[in-house]
Amino acid sequence: MKHRWHALGIAVVLLVLVGAWFLSAYEQVATKVWVGPTAAARANPYLAAMRFAERLSLRTRIVTGDRSLGELDPQAALLLTNQRTGLAPEKLRTLDRWIHNGGHAIVEPEPVGEIDTLLDRYGIVRSVPKAVAKEPTQALVLTGSPAPIVVSRATGPDLKFNKHSPDIAASDDTGPGVFSIPIGAGRLTVVPGMPHRFQNRTIGQHDNAELLRRILGFTPIVRELVVLRIPQALPLWGWLGEHALPTLAASVLLLLLGLMR
Repeated sequence: MKHRWHALGIAVVLLVLVGAWFLSAYEQVATKVWVGPTAAARANPYLAAMRFAERLSLRTRIVTGDRSLGELDPQAALLLTNQRTGLAPEKLRTLDRWIHNGGHAIVEPEPVGEIDTLLDRYGIVRSVPKAVAKEPTQALVLTGSPAPIVVSRATGPDLKFNKHSPDIAASDDTGPGVFSIPIGAGRLTVVPGMPHRFQNRTIGQHDNAELLRRILGFTPIVRELVVLRIPQALPLWGWLGEHALPTLAASVLLLLLGLMR
């Protein structure tokens, strides 16, 4: 009986020593686990940019389709991505009036070979970028800003301005940059490669969020950020790939399992 108590005591001592060693050798720390985007983020690739704008005390909203263009606040900034061939001519005129009245349109150019009636309206010509032998520095220096900011690499067309000259510009030594032109009381800012810098997965990288903040500051007063999406401009496969990719993958898997049976 006495040996049994001795063995139990030794076991307790060993357990205490092992526990003390474990607590001294390891510590409990918080760690981040990727859980995937939320349903709202999957539906809106610029949700993080909108949340960032809200931290800058701006109102934000997303507009699907072009019916609300006539209701835009002249002291708003409009984020307009490419794939906008569904923008009707009368809505282009509405957008032009809004810019002349003080609105700020932040636009991604269409790829070379695609129709871009918005940039054509302001005499902005797109061309295939020249091949370069060296890697881009990723550092952009905005007009009037002494310090460069480092942004994600992006691809986009070269731009030539025939009607209006940019008064604010930024570019690295090889890649596309940012160009902003005054139009009436408002402004048109062209950002090639916008998804590589302002979408949910990229706006938190490098100084991409700082670039968006500075672009929003190109106009003296901005109270709202509006993201305009025109789903009619997407082809069927493009729309399915953007909105129904998990459903398509599950359907293909079920079809394959059914064929195997």
